[in-house]
Amino acid sequence: MKFNSFQIKLFMMLLMVLDHLSIIPGFLPYELIAVFHFITRPVAIWFAFTLVEGYMHTHDRYAYCKRLFTFAGIMMIGNTMIMVTINPELMPNFPNIILALALSYLALILFYHDEGKITGIPPVLRTSTGILVLVFCTLFAEGSFIIPAVVFIFYHTYNKPKQRDIWLWGITLILFIPVLISVLTTGGSFFDLFYTEGYAVLVIPFIHMYNGKLGKKTKFTQYLFYVFYPLHIWILYTLAAFIK
Repeated sequence: MKFNSFQIKLFMMLLMVLDHLSIIPGFLPYELIAVFHFITRPVAIWFAFTLVEGYMHTHDRYAYCKRLFTFAGIMMIGNTMIMVTINPELMPNFPNIILALALSYLALILFYHDEGKITGIPPVLRTSTGILVLVFCTLFAEGSFIIPAVVFIFYHTYNKPKQRDIWLWGITLILFIPVLISVLTTGGSFFDLFYTEGYAVLVIPFIHMYNGKLGKKTKFTQYLFYVFYPLHIWILYTLAAFIK
């Protein structure tokens, strides 16, 4: 069975909510939080995949990049307002996957885009700026190096599904093995194995179920993720503040 991008996006948004229910203190037991954390690992990886799809197919990469940074900025402002006025505990997490996607997209433009004003920038300056963008993303954006890493994997293995899947298995094993060693050496529980961001391999079935079509295209579908993602985060952190 095949699904278009919008249909898979809706399912990923549902998983997103499950992942973030742990924001509300005492709402879920640890074991269920761990299970939800595990089954929702494809979400960010899927949106990294669609980011590359957008890069390949959009008619205006600059406008796409501008939109990403606009909504990343809106989320940063909203996060800050909630942190200052309602829930200071937002600060250690400060979720904003849109920023990681925006920075990764900007890096793609700096490294590979060959049209428009950017072509007037010397290649050395473009490359060095792109590296700085990736370093900033790794140090300060949600997901650390994982989002830019999978974005570049998807870019370089575009239309090469076997290579793409091998790379996803590789990054999964690289991030899973240290967690496994830690659990085995410290006597951790089975559910502790679910606490790694590296289960990139879980996105593979969704990519293979993707029919390559965008699906329903309206302003609503175009901006749904950009609105839903920060809004549900803000609601959950607000609820968490009052419940606590």
